[in-house]
Amino acid sequence: MGGWAPLQLIAIRALQNYKFDALTDLVAKRWVKTCEDVYTSTGKIFEKYNVQNPEKTASG
Repeated sequence: MGGWAPLQLIAIRALQNYKFDALTDLVAKRWVKTCEDVYTSTGKIFEKYNVQNPEKTASG
């Protein structure tokens, strides 16, 4: 399953609007960690990331 930054932002904003603060923080932190981990291991920033299995190669 692919994660795309604009959709992550939409999901995070929606969670904020409905006051799901703990879930908002969890989703945001997981997204940033996935991006950081892939960048650390590849030296690249991708358009999409595998959010079900972050260890798989990102694409995009």
